[in-house]
Amino acid sequence: MKENKKDPKNNTHEICFRLLVEAAEEMLHSPRLQRRETFDDHIFTKVSVLSNALEMSHFSKDFIPASIDKLRQFADMEPNRMPRSIKMRLAELIRNLETR
Repeated sequence: MKENKKDPKNNTHEICFRLLVEAAEEMLHSPRLQRRETFDDHIFTKVSVLSNALEMSHFSKDFIPASIDKLRQFADMEPNRMPRSIKMRLAELIRNLETR
């Protein structure tokens, strides 16, 4: 018997946004003693890779997720709460997505 399979919807951008928010939240919720350079670098790498994936993905201009507002909150945080490198990469991503 044949099954009616629906074509999977391409929601890579939604997954990337969710993972990006989770990575930034991981930085916020980590104990201060754990937030050393190696941990910051690990999170920055994760943020950078996901940002690159979003910048290269093709999604409708109508797609303006609530996640972009959340990313903007992370980018606007004080340096003692969110490392500058991560804030700058998130700000760059937001600019690139808004100019599409």
